[in-house]
Amino acid sequence: MSFVTTIMVFTSDINSSIRLEQVNAFELNGIFYRLESVEKPCAPPFQWYGGNKKFLGDLFIGSFDKFPKQEFLIYLQTIDWEYPDEVQVFVHEENRSGFSVYSHAGKVCVYESSDLF
Repeated sequence: MSFVTTIMVFTSDINSSIRLEQVNAFELNGIFYRLESVEKPCAPPFQWYGGNKKFLGDLFIGSFDKFPKQEFLIYLQTIDWEYPDEVQVFVHEENRSGFSVYSHAGKVCVYESSDLF
């Protein structure tokens, strides 16, 4: 049975491409959980998200089956973020009412979504 989790990691780190490589080094039981940046070079600037200004920061996104959320949040805290207090993590798990929100690179749970059923 599938259990889908969507992850979004926001950072204002100026070295976001380096941080994305570090985030994508997360591995558990031989499985790598790779995120993609919304600032990916193949995406035309300002054309896929609204507005007429450059996105302030970077957003890494991905959806996975049976995602190891707790292990990932602990892993994020080991990365040498330029401003760890500005790293926010949004987690939407199947059958939950919206996103759970974590700040300080996953260290602090700001909001925990509730079960739908």
